[in-house]
Amino acid sequence: MIDAYSTNDPFKQDIHLQLFTNIKGKIEEWEQNISDEEYHIGIDTLSRLLLEEIAVTIYLREEEGYKVEVYPSSPMQLVEKIYSNNYPILTRNLNLNAGNYGYIYLDVDEA
Repeated sequence: MIDAYSTNDPFKQDIHLQLFTNIKGKIEEWEQNISDEEYHIGIDTLSRLLLEEIAVTIYLREEEGYKVEVYPSSPMQLVEKIYSNNYPILTRNLNLNAGNYGYIYLDVDEA
């Protein structure tokens, strides 16, 4: 996945979009206080952490047999795109069965 991040611009753009979807407020907060270089390094580092999270999720599903993800938020668009074969080379390299993505969203009320 790191190779795809480095070589596939649409995939990289979608990772950044997912990152901003997940933590836009925090990114806007710290970008006011850092240089452009630090900002780009930060976005790259956070993108790689997001990729690691997704890689673990894919590993658990594909290698350990956990076929359905249960999480207290909506599914990540990036993961849906990976399993929808939007990045065919990545899907093939990961040996994924396109469309083999199950997700249960738990709406947790704050008490």
